Amino acid sequence: MPTEGEDRQKRFERYKEVLKSFCFMDDTFFSQCFAGDTQCMEELLRPIMGKPDLKVIECHIQEPVQRLLTRSARLDALVSDSQSQIYDVEVQRTDGGASPKRSRFNSSLLDASLLEKGQDFEKLPETYVIFITENDVLGGNKPVYHIDRYIREEGRLFGDGAHIIYVNGSWKDESTPLGRLIHDFRCTDPDQMYSSVLAGKMRFYKETPKGVGAMCKIMRDLMDEFRDEIREEVKSEVREEVKSEVREEVKNEVRDELRTEVQNEVKNEVRDEERTKMVRGLVMDGTLPLKKISEITGMLLEEVQKLQAGLAAGTESGGKPA
Repeated sequence: MPTEGEDRQKRFERYKEVLKSFCFMDDTFFSQCFAGDTQCMEELLRPIMGKPDLKVIECHIQEPVQRLLTRSARLDALVSDSQSQIYDVEVQRTDGGASPKRSRFNSSLLDASLLEKGQDFEKLPETYVIFITENDVLGGNKPVYHIDRYIREEGRLFGDGAHIIYVNGSWKDESTPLGRLIHDFRCTDPDQMYSSVLAGKMRFYKETPKGVGAMCKIMRDLMDEFRDEIREEVKSEVREEVKSEVREEVKNEVRDELRTEVQNEVKNEVRDEERTKMVRGLVMDGTLPLKKISEITGMLLEEVQKLQAGLAAGTESGGKPA
């Protein structure tokens, strides 16, 4: 039987194998690699923004933002640059997580979190909500999409300072800085990457004992979190199964109770029918007086008389026991 240490080592080796398949498009890996790393974030933002000299001042990963009305959110990466521009960078492998209304929601949350109470609206900084998506979510076969508000009648920008950018992670053209960034984001092997900065970060978390250990701990924590979630899901499923089983059990119990009740009712009905047949036969025979028939069969004398009258008139009438 393996010891606890052996189990831990096997789990560690299994996590290492899983880790090999990670790329920056994986939310967990992205968060760990870019956490607080302004240089990595510059490597990301410069080709997207087309600004080779963009300077990142702060980078916060999984940053919660204040509640707006009834819902709050946790941003993948909240970044500020030397020009006081603010970026919300979201990595999405599923198309549903990068819908246009999701980008609108993130943009509104970002604004709500950046303006202090009573502060003039003109103090709002320029903001960019950037979605890096695994697929071409907007379907235009473009490497990048820039979304801004326009004055429709004049065809010019509204100028509110809020911008949304979608980066098509399925784009394949490594002749441009953006194309090379997209390649690096999908790459699982640091030796195949263009950016030495991003490759170095990936190599640290995939190949060094400290980095691998940190990622394995994160995966273990995620496994525990998933286990709790799955436990609740399974518990709900089991509850429904048990309810169904109990319902069927109660049905059987009620069915048995009703069977006994119905059997008694049927017995009484059959007994009354047989008694009526017997009284009819005796009345038609005419040998015994009606009072005697009533005593023998237990039918009320009035009912026996009614039955006799019915027979005489060509009709029949049931009787009640005495």
